[in-house]
Amino acid sequence: MAIKRFPDEQPREGDIILHCAHPYGRGPFRWYWVQEPDGGPTEVEAPTGVRLQVHWIALCSDCEVESMRTGRDVEAFVRGHRVWSGDALVIQKDIVS
Repeated sequence: MAIKRFPDEQPREGDIILHCAHPYGRGPFRWYWVQEPDGGPTEVEAPTGVRLQVHWIALCSDCEVESMRTGRDVEAFVRGHRVWSGDALVIQKDIVS
């Protein structure tokens, strides 16, 4: 599985996303695009036990920082999934340090 941070694409209506389940407001969420070598979605088992075909992972800033600090893969922070609704611009591309 390949993971791309700050993808050029963004979730579209109906896409399944994995997320860290932290409330919005813990800093901007960061989007990751995941795919198999053939470009297709990655099949994962969600924390609920459901098998999903996904391209998207969203992490809050705290989880992203912890992932970088510890070297743990971003998918280790996934706690839930949902179907994305809306086509709003959601990708945060700049980081303030």
